[in-house]
Amino acid sequence: MQNISHNKPFLADIDCSDIVNVIKSGFVSYGEQSKCFENELCKFLGLPEGHAVVTTSGSSALYLALNALNAEGKTVAVPSYVCSSLRNAVSFAKGKIKYIDIEHNYPNININELNKIKPDIAIIPHMFGIPVDLDKINKEITVIEDCAQSIGGGYKGTMVGTYGTIGIFSFYATKLMTTGEGGAIVSKSKEIINKVRDFIDFDCRYDNKIRFNFHMSDINAALGRLQLKLLPEFIKRREKIFNIYKTTGLTFIEPNISTVKPVRYRVVLKTNKQNELKKLLLQKGISSIIPIEEGELLYPSSNAVKLANNSLSIPCYPALTDEQVMYIKEKLEEIC
Repeated sequence: MQNISHNKPFLADIDCSDIVNVIKSGFVSYGEQSKCFENELCKFLGLPEGHAVVTTSGSSALYLALNALNAEGKTVAVPSYVCSSLRNAVSFAKGKIKYIDIEHNYPNININELNKIKPDIAIIPHMFGIPVDLDKINKEITVIEDCAQSIGGGYKGTMVGTYGTIGIFSFYATKLMTTGEGGAIVSKSKEIINKVRDFIDFDCRYDNKIRFNFHMSDINAALGRLQLKLLPEFIKRREKIFNIYKTTGLTFIEPNISTVKPVRYRVVLKTNKQNELKKLLLQKGISSIIPIEEGELLYPSSNAVKLANNSLSIPCYPALTDEQVMYIKEKLEEIC
């Protein structure tokens, strides 16, 4: 029997010489590798050099985005169907949080409801790698794009993270590309980027301004540079795996508009027997997860609760072998 994990970073057979060189240099904190990673990220996203800051995590990037937008006392809308990092970041930034439901049978935020509330700031995650139709958002709302699950995705030819006022990314071990722990914040506004840099450049400053260290290390950045080079291949591989699963005839969560370019961060089955299916897959050696369980919801809004209880994520990542992919496909067909 196979033993297939739900997720696994692709780290085997990569050229680790840059990481080794960083260690040999003795300079392992924020430095040249981090600066190069920032500019390579800008190039990948189609932004000018100097418009990205790499950070310790996606969560810290969210906080830095809110801090740069002076979120204290402002209404910040977040979807109820999302991880706790958004709630935590708003809390640390002293914003007034407002929960918005997702669309019916769909993981992204309900924009009609968002526009009715008309908050000062909205954090918009592109859930499971499916970009949101950002053109529909009221232009008076300041948008932070949460691209933790969607780097490489796009909307009408625009890369995610570059449409809103600010974009944030996560490079945690389970994400589309990884630095182990890490994240990034990007913006077309150099003023915002400069404000972020000023906040995290905490050392040897001759004023009484409050700052904090959220720097990425050069070791993490060196790994990030390697992963970013491989990202297009990662995305292609995930797409290929997803298309194999689709031949089962099962129903998966997919974009509901044709103008978006998704990336298959999660392959999520729609099922009203999620726990039964999860158990049966595990008996075949296949791990799966409920992407966001009902108890994890930030607020029990109706559509969020329904999706939490009717979805199951199955393995889809570049480290899967062709044999493993076909095995998962066959077992899905047998069980379902």
